[in-house]
Amino acid sequence: MSTTETRDGSLEIHVDPQNERELESLLDTVTALMSQHVRDSRPSSGVVPSLVWPPEISEREAEVLQLIADGGTAGSVALALHLSIHTVRSHIRNARRKLKSTTISQAVAVAIMLGHVTPKPPPAAAAELDGAAEILLLEP
Repeated sequence: MSTTETRDGSLEIHVDPQNERELESLLDTVTALMSQHVRDSRPSSGVVPSLVWPPEISEREAEVLQLIADGGTAGSVALALHLSIHTVRSHIRNARRKLKSTTISQAVAVAIMLGHVTPKPPPAAAAELDGAAEILLLEP
């Protein structure tokens, strides 16, 4: 195994792929460096931050997503809640971030799965069967 320093200061390591001992030595070196990097990147308290799941969204964010799930737009939600459209968009943006969603539709879907939003039942559809009008509830 040999090493060469490049112009930009990085280190090139040359290993004979047929030499098992060199490969093991390289693996040990990389493992030790990665372990050191993990130790150095931890907060000083020794606590590693964890992902919080399921994410919590505020009551207002859930209310905004509920109105959007019911078919509302940012403008109609703003009117219904007596908020500015900028505030509604801010609630949507915060909910999307917390729910790790890239679109409003995805945020609504995740909020439904987590129980923050209740989907509206599907609309009833009128159908004619044997000349008589009947109401059919569309099942999901």
